[in-house]
Amino acid sequence: MELGINTFGLSRRLGRNTAGTLAALGECGITAIEPCIVFSKAFAPPLRALLRTGFAFAGLAGGNFFGGRAAAFVREASARGFSVKGAHCALCDLGSDTLRRMIKPALAFARKYGLEYYAVSLNADSPERAEKYLPALGAFVEAMNAAGVDVLYHNHDGELRGTGAPLDRLLGEVPGLGLQLDAGWALFAGRDPASLLGEYSGRIKSIHLKDIRPGCKDRKKCFAAVGEGGIPLRELVRAAGSHGWNLVIDQDASDGDIMRDIAAGADNVMRCL
Repeated sequence: MELGINTFGLSRRLGRNTAGTLAALGECGITAIEPCIVFSKAFAPPLRALLRTGFAFAGLAGGNFFGGRAAAFVREASARGFSVKGAHCALCDLGSDTLRRMIKPALAFARKYGLEYYAVSLNADSPERAEKYLPALGAFVEAMNAAGVDVLYHNHDGELRGTGAPLDRLLGEVPGLGLQLDAGWALFAGRDPASLLGEYSGRIKSIHLKDIRPGCKDRKKCFAAVGEGGIPLRELVRAAGSHGWNLVIDQDASDGDIMRDIAAGADNVMRCL
């Protein structure tokens, strides 16, 4: 089974030393990379420049790849032996029109680099926000599916809260939409990730392995190494193996050395196989 890593939490390290970070990931047992890509052609030039500046200021530019940098990173990761089967589309929540403008560049990128899926995250944390995105999300999914590319919705906690959770609305109204279940944010929302495996098994195609300290309420300081928090890791790993779902470690942040947490998480995953 391949074990992937999402690049978001590694932004600072990738920005400082891409080659060294990729080498360290390989030593941890990571075999696949899921880059976060900003399709800048979907934005007007002034906003495009503002986004780049903002990401650089926040130290996130290293793990969120724009334009030619995205292509170069995918080529470098592939040359180092990593599988790059999908990408996380960053900043889709700026507006539903952005999703429509993303269709053309996202299709071109997927075709050129052989991507099998895109994960999108709209932060649709209310029924009203979910409703707003439905037409554009449907158009994006239809275009990608027609080209043989899956679209997976990546949840945060907001999509799983309350009666008539927004995630149910999105999946119910967009038949071709799959799910990349983020186990950590599910737990943060008070949901049992193991029970969600059965509830959404027909739509899940990927699991983001994020771990959360039980009882933590601070969303910026709640992260643990995978297997050292509260998610039911063994159940998640075994379900992924039996269904053919891909596993991606999503270590957003760490109290200490993030590479230590990634290495520990990868080891904990391997122990569950």
